[in-house]
Amino acid sequence: MSFKSILLALALVVVLASSALASSAMSGGKATVHFFAIPESVPATELAKLNGFLNQAAGGFTAMRSQGGSMVAGVSEIHENNMSYLVAADRNLSKEIMAYAKEKLGLGKLFILVWKADRPGQ
Repeated sequence: MSFKSILLALALVVVLASSALASSAMSGGKATVHFFAIPESVPATELAKLNGFLNQAAGGFTAMRSQGGSMVAGVSEIHENNMSYLVAADRNLSKEIMAYAKEKLGLGKLFILVWKADRPGQ
């Protein structure tokens, strides 16, 4: 992946994080932001159910098609059509999101990042 591609991907994450924060119904000016990727093998019907879960748990989400790569047992894998999610909530939902992915989507593990963020103007 080129340096330009990395910068564009990072810019996209920042823009989407802003969008996720703006659409969240939180108060108090603080948020916990969750970024995670769902593999392309998960059926669209299950993604729709995940979207409903995220609406209930966090009040909303931002999702996009994404490309990702990983090293598994020393072998490079590229996944062309993952779904990446940004979810802003008033608390850390990572345990709930990971449990949902395991129990409802059959995923053994989930790539998830969590960080604290400010919501200016809130």
